[in-house]
Amino acid sequence: MPYIRASSLLKVSDSRVREHLQTYVDGRRSLVEIATKMGKNPLNVANSYANWVHAVAVSFDNSPATSNRAGAIASETTNDYLPTVMIVRLCKSPLGNF
Repeated sequence: MPYIRASSLLKVSDSRVREHLQTYVDGRRSLVEIATKMGKNPLNVANSYANWVHAVAVSFDNSPATSNRAGAIASETTNDYLPTVMIVRLCKSPLGNF
């Protein structure tokens, strides 16, 4: 579930992005739920969120990474467990989309 810290929201300069984040990102809605409410393809929405994560505006885990949850991987340098994240991008090729 995506969430945003108030301090991060203040750093978002694009007013449309800031308004979207204030409207949809509450830590309880999934990307699919957000995309459905917007009438958009979830993969396109996920691509936007991937960019916002890279820009440190959005996060996907607001709890400390200290318990071994399903889908978590152990860090080699600490005893912390980090969430596994996968981002898929569609590619166009002469053979079709895949």
